[in-house]
Amino acid sequence: MTRQDLVDLLSPVMDKYAEQEYGIKNASKLSIEELEEKQESKEAIDEKISSEQRAQQMVYVLQKEKQEAERKRVEAEGIAQAQKIISNTTKKPIKAHKTYIQPSKDSKAQLYTCPSR
Repeated sequence: MTRQDLVDLLSPVMDKYAEQEYGIKNASKLSIEELEEKQESKEAIDEKISSEQRAQQMVYVLQKEKQEAERKRVEAEGIAQAQKIISNTTKKPIKAHKTYIQPSKDSKAQLYTCPSR
């Protein structure tokens, strides 16, 4: 097998791989310099896409943090309102009732309930 036979045999395989993996058509017909330039372009494009994805991720994280801060603010307002209601309720006097037993002459005790003053 000659060198040219080997090149002819491997060229279709190399072309197919280069097109599937890197999007380069007819790679066997390109020079090494052209392949390197295409690879550098691909890497630059990949880096740009990656940068845009990181920026979108940061926007998402910021939105999520703002929503969490709003949720905590609403929760704190609810707790403050509940505490205010509780403190207002406990300031009002509570009328307690006293219950006592009054013995009677016929040995039947009577139960009395009086509100305290």
